[in-house]
Amino acid sequence: MADVSIKSGDYTALDFTVLKNGVEFDVSGFLILFTAKKSFVGAVSLNPNEDNLAVLTKNSDSAQSIERLGGAKVRVHIYPSDFAKILDGSYDYDLQISQVSNPENTITTVISGSLSVTKEITRRAGAL
Repeated sequence: MADVSIKSGDYTALDFTVLKNGVEFDVSGFLILFTAKKSFVGAVSLNPNEDNLAVLTKNSDSAQSIERLGGAKVRVHIYPSDFAKILDGSYDYDLQISQVSNPENTITTVISGSLSVTKEITRRAGAL
């Protein structure tokens, strides 16, 4: 589990290394998905888990969303415009991989954690 803290409205690059059984796992031929949702409370089965309720979704098929850095390393790009649906607070996130040829039957969660979003102080785009 990897906990991450970011500032609302700031560009952020989240770098991850995918491990399988403690060894770096090459994700070159895999679809990579990143999803953040409001933190779950209580029984998992009682929480809506549809991705349309996510505050942030990224995938490696979209330009400038998830970048493959080679081998097991990936970078998730979060842009200021991504914060339109994200309020300050705590969210659960995960990074999943799946085979491109069979994405629905090969999904594996490789990293998950808590994403903490705090407010930014400066909101101007230049000198006063």
